[in-house]
Amino acid sequence: MKTLLQRLVQYFRNFSKKENKGKISDEQWAQIRTGPTVYPPGSFSLFIGTLEGKQVTGWVNKGYKDYDFKSFCPYYLYIKVDLSDVLQHQEEGLDADTIEEFFLNGLQKRCVSHMVARMAVDQSVLISMYVEDLYAIGQYLDDLSEANDRPFNFGFTLEEDARWKEVANFFDK
Repeated sequence: MKTLLQRLVQYFRNFSKKENKGKISDEQWAQIRTGPTVYPPGSFSLFIGTLEGKQVTGWVNKGYKDYDFKSFCPYYLYIKVDLSDVLQHQEEGLDADTIEEFFLNGLQKRCVSHMVARMAVDQSVLISMYVEDLYAIGQYLDDLSEANDRPFNFGFTLEEDARWKEVANFFDK
């Protein structure tokens, strides 16, 4: 018997396939997801702005603006790392690049994972990503957030967004 989460994952996968219907088959995606075109060439733009009244600096990978396979990675992942919440064993000099690589390396081992933007505001690093497998990523991040040896504290949210609306405004920066 499937859990509620597994049924939701299947529902959203079916929804995503409808978005790409007639464009790319599952068989084609199976080849693409392991090939060199699964990730677009990077086209990074830096920006400065405000978020909730606070100054934010960051980058966005505009290579994802017209990415052809968005519907195969329909889950928006938002990660917030609070650098003021220091763990006793946390390494000194922890920076946004180290945090970015930590998440990207771990997530891409589990499924296709796209880092679209990264921002720094106050004592926090904010990461916006899209992932292929809701269940695998949710389980990995749940386990990681509870691990005693995690390198830092973080919070995350995962939601379905097959059209990548959560990051659409970044591409105009």
